[in-house]
Amino acid sequence: HPNYSLLRVNLKTGKGRRFKSGVDNTVDWFVDKDGTVLAREDYNNTTDTYRVYTYVNGKRELIYELETSQLPPGVTGIKADRSALLFSDGSDADDSGNVYELDFSGHLTPASLGGKGGTIERIIKDGNRFVLGVEYSGAVPSYKFYDPDVDAAVSGMVNQFSTASVNLVSWTDDWSKLLYLIYGSDTPGSYVLQDRETGQMMLVADERDNIPPDAVGQMVSVNYKARDGLNIPSILTWPAGVDIETASKLPLVVMPHGGPESYDAVGFDWMAQYFANRGYLVLQPNFRGSSGYGTEHRILGKGEWGGKMQDDITDGVQTLVEQGLADPTRVCIVGASYGGYAALAGGAFTPDLYKCVVAIAPVSDIRPLLVDVKWDNGRKHWALDYWQENIGDLDEEREKLDAISPARAADKFTAPVLLIHGNDDTVVPIKQSEIMERALEKAGKDVTFLELEGEDHWMSDGDTRIDALRAMATFIDQHIGAEAE
Repeated sequence: HPNYSLLRVNLKTGKGRRFKSGVDNTVDWFVDKDGTVLAREDYNNTTDTYRVYTYVNGKRELIYELETSQLPPGVTGIKADRSALLFSDGSDADDSGNVYELDFSGHLTPASLGGKGGTIERIIKDGNRFVLGVEYSGAVPSYKFYDPDVDAAVSGMVNQFSTASVNLVSWTDDWSKLLYLIYGSDTPGSYVLQDRETGQMMLVADERDNIPPDAVGQMVSVNYKARDGLNIPSILTWPAGVDIETASKLPLVVMPHGGPESYDAVGFDWMAQYFANRGYLVLQPNFRGSSGYGTEHRILGKGEWGGKMQDDITDGVQTLVEQGLADPTRVCIVGASYGGYAALAGGAFTPDLYKCVVAIAPVSDIRPLLVDVKWDNGRKHWALDYWQENIGDLDEEREKLDAISPARAADKFTAPVLLIHGNDDTVVPIKQSEIMERALEKAGKDVTFLELEGEDHWMSDGDTRIDALRAMATFIDQHIGAEAE
């Protein structure tokens, strides 16, 4: 492939020339407004070497080097006063997102952004990638900015809507006006404009003005303890219109997220709201291995596919049953991608817990998946290192990988299974669902496979997404809905 180099172009004539040459493993450049090259990043996948160079003194100088089998987050932006780069080596040393200031002499110091803790979800920067502040993750976001006036304005909005998710989405160049998308506990989202000069707030638009508030299930952030005492932060969505004070023994849809290094937070989740609108209580557990709730919580998931990560989901169901909120005879598990794996693992390894299983674009047999990753990228590629580090070694842990693969435990299923997969999925091959279907059919189990023509991993097409939702509704209603009673 061509080297990633910098060109200097005259915008009036359209003519340009090469300004700085990269090499075949250059991955990014950071340039000041006057053309000074602040940083060049290289990552050599063959030698597992990551380097940062700077040209601030007029010549190329190496200021950082790291041996790593996976490309780190690296340079994420430029400090506003141009004194340093914002940098992360991707290590698990602390819960601040491990973001440092890397100066142009190569010295690292922790970024002085403070904040409420949790993991840094987003580095907020301008179009030239100069860093203005950070957004911290969690059930609802929080923020910290270098500019104290901007920090006070954003904090004021977060505090004013203390039970809502306040998402900063845009701002004017001078930060005099800020636009937020706010999700209350039972609203489908509203855009609010804040004028810092006048102190006024104005409702600009509703994100989904065709959905009335009374059709939306109330979202709340909840916590429960896993069997080993670990706190599991989760999102609970109540059935639309239900009286929360008196509700009991509700039909439950458990919806583990994909990733698994992702997380669920307060916001409009189209699939959770679809089920809530149909009368189901929806639990979205942020099991260990999830991001968004600190480094320790995330790394506890390493090697725990089908193990403690799955136990965390099970424990969430049992907690809601023990509290009298969920009907133990009417529980289904629904998930996509890793969530699809977790749904199948629930059906295979805790068969008495679920009355039905819906798996969208799931991983079902882990060894063939890792073989595909190796075949597509090569044995030395960081992607294979990442998945083996998080699931298990393809060569040395074959028995473990087979033991946690639902397709190899098809005989243990008692609940009917609905498989949904797009035939243009480039993330999880459709053959993973085909393997699962064959295994369940061979074991004499109840399985339905809905193949979505021309659909990708995320069900991005509106028409096929609606088809999939309707198929899920029919399936779940049949097994735990009112008609199943």
